[in-house]
Amino acid sequence: MIKNALFFLCFTAVINLQAQQRYQSEIFSSLDSVTNVEYGQALNIKGNKEKLLLDMYMPSAQIDSIKKRPVLLFIHGGGFQNNSKTGGFSNMLCLSFAKRGYVTVSIDYRLGIENDKSNADYAAALYRAQQDGKAAIRYLRKNAALYNIDTAQIFITGSSAGSKHV
Repeated sequence: MIKNALFFLCFTAVINLQAQQRYQSEIFSSLDSVTNVEYGQALNIKGNKEKLLLDMYMPSAQIDSIKKRPVLLFIHGGGFQNNSKTGGFSNMLCLSFAKRGYVTVSIDYRLGIENDKSNADYAAALYRAQQDGKAAIRYLRKNAALYNIDTAQIFITGSSAGSKHV
C-alpha cells in the first residue's frame, strides 16, 4: 500500500514538472516525423497541376500521451521564387518546437514570379501562397485526430516571404 502511494506521488510529481516545462523547453528527445504528405493540389504559375507537400514533426507517440497538441505551421521564405520546406532554418525551427511538445509543420507552396517582377506579379505570387497556406490549415483540421492536433490552437509563422502568408 505504501509502495503504491509512493509510486503515485512520484508519478504525479514527474507529470507536474513536465507540464510546467512543456512548450517552453526542449523536453522531448525522441520525435516522430511524417514527410512529403500531400495536403492539396493546385495550378502553378505555368498552368500545370502541382502537388502541395508538407513535413510534420511531433514528440514520439511512445513517450508523449497528449491527444490534442498545438500546431506550429512554418512557411519558408525565398521571395516567392526559391527555398523549400526542408531548408535549414525551417528544419531547425520545426525540430526545436517539436521537442517542446508542439506538432510542427513545414509546407511547400507554389513558387514563381513573372519575368517583369511587377507589383502585380508579386501580388499574384502572394495570393497563390496564401491559398496554399489556407489549404494546409484545412488539411490539418480535417486530419486532426490522426496527428493528435488541437484545432483550436493552430499558429502560423514564417520567415521573409513566408511571414506574409496569412
